[in-house]
Amino acid sequence: MRKYTHNGQNSHQNRHLRRLIRRGSAAALAAILSVSFVPASVVRAAEGTAETQESAPQKEEKKEEKKEEPAPEPPKQDPAPAEPASEPATSVPATSAPPAEDPSEEQTTAGTTVSEETTVSTTDGGAPYGDGTDPSQEPAGPQGGEDGAQGDAGQTGGTGEEGTEAGMTGDGTETPATELEENEDGPNEEEGDEEEGIEEALEHDGTNEELIASQRIIHMPVIPEDFRFYTCEGRKAVLRETAHMYAAMDLSAAKVAECSMYGTVWELQSGDGWSYVEAYADMGSAGIVRGFLPTEDLAFEEEAETLLKERKEKEANWKTVQASQHVPAAVMELIRKQNSGTVEALVPWYENEAFTWTRGTTFVHVAAERPAIAAEDLEILEEPSTNARTAGSLAQGGLAYILEETGRWYFVESGDVRGFVKQTAVRTGKEAEAAVSAGGREAFAEAEPVLTWKENKATFYSLRSTKEGVKSNPVRKQIIDLAAKSLGCPYVWGGTDLYHGADCSGFVQTLFRQFGYNLPRVAAAQSVYGTQIPVEDAMPGDLIFFAANGYVYHVALYIGDGKTIEAYSSGYGIIVHHIGNRRAVWATRVIED
Repeated sequence: MRKYTHNGQNSHQNRHLRRLIRRGSAAALAAILSVSFVPASVVRAAEGTAETQESAPQKEEKKEEKKEEPAPEPPKQDPAPAEPASEPATSVPATSAPPAEDPSEEQTTAGTTVSEETTVSTTDGGAPYGDGTDPSQEPAGPQGGEDGAQGDAGQTGGTGEEGTEAGMTGDGTETPATELEENEDGPNEEEGDEEEGIEEALEHDGTNEELIASQRIIHMPVIPEDFRFYTCEGRKAVLRETAHMYAAMDLSAAKVAECSMYGTVWELQSGDGWSYVEAYADMGSAGIVRGFLPTEDLAFEEEAETLLKERKEKEANWKTVQASQHVPAAVMELIRKQNSGTVEALVPWYENEAFTWTRGTTFVHVAAERPAIAAEDLEILEEPSTNARTAGSLAQGGLAYILEETGRWYFVESGDVRGFVKQTAVRTGKEAEAAVSAGGREAFAEAEPVLTWKENKATFYSLRSTKEGVKSNPVRKQIIDLAAKSLGCPYVWGGTDLYHGADCSGFVQTLFRQFGYNLPRVAAAQSVYGTQIPVEDAMPGDLIFFAANGYVYHVALYIGDGKTIEAYSSGYGIIVHHIGNRRAVWATRVIED
């Protein structure tokens, strides 16, 4: 599981502190002293825990001290942190701002002062830190183009460029939920760990059934998530010098290929000084390697052609030099390798995090159909070996398509199962072609998967497939990637800051603004912005809305596999959660594909 940090602050550690506190661990207080950034929710929870863990004599001493203090506040009886008011009202303007802490008082934990700036408390009569707005000022309507951002200091939307940490991201076809795991000590609604705002919703008299019936919810086609690639344009580039290809836009990331000077690659995307490229490789899955290179190492257009011409001239000179000066063969081989123009993969695709960063490719990937009909019940294997794992099973008479040949094996695809079968186990050629032509491919059974495409090491033995991949809007993955950087950051009623504090609707409003979408400020207005769709039709990057008694009170960003990223509550902050059996009523699609 990744550890997401912001400005060097370990949000994973903050979540760990909250877990310790909820378990009543005294060690949590000592742990807090070792970190420089402590969210307000952690500090307040720690204060409550400290109060519950004091001995009876200590409590008596505290009472005696308080008697001598002028105008003391009554001691808190409940060790749990005080719950702020729910997020800005979604049907009528709030009549008051959330309770504000006295800015003249400093929060202390085990004798250590934590400043308000550090703990993201509120000042100026309740305006949240980093926002500066009164949460009681609700926007007039759901149309974000005119008034959707009133609750966020009057900002009206972005250009699609501001706020993105990198100038490029992948295409969003791979569900990132596999990388973002739920906190093991996350909220449990059955035990009363409800989202912020549920209390206000429960005061209403309507029903969710009536609410849903009044909406215009339509079914939308779902873009399938699979392994297939689609055609895209690339820009030819040549290495100016020997360089490594990386799994991420970071020189400390894993090296996935070694590129010699004059090596040829195709740039698919670029930004922030990095280029995402693909190249034919001397070793690797499908003879192809994909990853990131510093853009400064690449030459394009006229400069690239000049370098390729230079390499040819050098190659002609090498033979002359070796013959006339009797240079040792080993030395000449080293020189050739350093200037060979080759790209050598260092890891297979399943160890290369960048391989499926985007599914666009400039290489030929749609194969001509070569049908193969199973002559018997057979297993499609992960490798061309009888000892390999089973990727899927194909019943006798089932249909597969041959993509590659290797020795006595075929590399095949049947439905979404890919792998190897013995050539003697299938009927091919004109016999198979005639059978498929007569009955149509729909008349034949396809393989049943045993491994998912991500688990199957044979998936990208070849990029070829009988079908073109489907391209989804890359903004989907971009928004999820940005949201993931806020994990562990605090929930702040009325807030819109991804890192210093936001409520549920402020969180998604700010996320979408970074990419040019002007969502309304509050959840109820957001719930009718875009296209309303059933929850089961949601794709990663869509929004999920929750209601009680006919009142929309919460919104979350869907990331796939039934999971969400959401600003949940003051007790949990921004977390990965699941839809499960919660009060989800519908989803909205703001990002069009």
